[in-house]
Amino acid sequence: MIMTDINKDELEFDALEKCYKALSKLDYESKTRVIRYLLDKFKLISYSGDILTKPEAPHPELLDNKGNEGVVLSGEEIEDTIPSVYELVTKQHARSEIDILLVVMYKMSNGGKEPILRSNISEAYKENNLYTKERSKNITNNIKSLIKKSYVTAPNNISLAITPEGIKQVGIIAEGKSATVIKSRKTKK
Repeated sequence: MIMTDINKDELEFDALEKCYKALSKLDYESKTRVIRYLLDKFKLISYSGDILTKPEAPHPELLDNKGNEGVVLSGEEIEDTIPSVYELVTKQHARSEIDILLVVMYKMSNGGKEPILRSNISEAYKENNLYTKERSKNITNNIKSLIKKSYVTAPNNISLAITPEGIKQVGIIAEGKSATVIKSRKTKK
C-alpha cells in the first residue's frame, strides 16, 4: 500500500489523539515515564531511567524569551499571561459562546503553538467545568463562526489552528474588552 500525505496526516493525528487521551489521565511523573519510554523505544532519545520531577516555574516577568531568569520583560515578550478559561468566564470577560470556545481552544493549543483536535474540544469543556449539552451541540456552528472571523483555520477535517488574529482576540477577551455581540433568544408569546 502506498502512503499518501493525507494518509500519513490522518495516522499522525489519530496517534496524537490516542496518546493525548491516554496521557491526560496520568499524573506528571507517569506521563514523563511513558513519554521517555516511547522516545527510547523508537530510538529518538536514550532513556536514562530517571524520573523527572515537575519543575517549579518562575514568574514569566522574570524570564527572557529563551527561558533564562533575571531579565524583566516587556508585555509583548511574556508568552502566556492569559488567565484560566474558568476565570475569564466567571469574570464575564468571555461572554459569548464564541469567546468561550476561542479561549478554550487557545489553552488547548498551548497559546496557539499546537494543533487542536476537534474531538478533544468537549473534553476540554469538561476539564474547565464548562460542559453543557447545549454548548456541546453548538461546537460545530461556533467553530464555523470562528473560521468566518479568521480567528481559527481548519488545515484538515481533524484539526484546527488558532490564527494570529485569534490570538490577538484572546488578548482582547482577557482584558474584558471583547465586542462580541451576544444574541438574545427569542421567546414565543
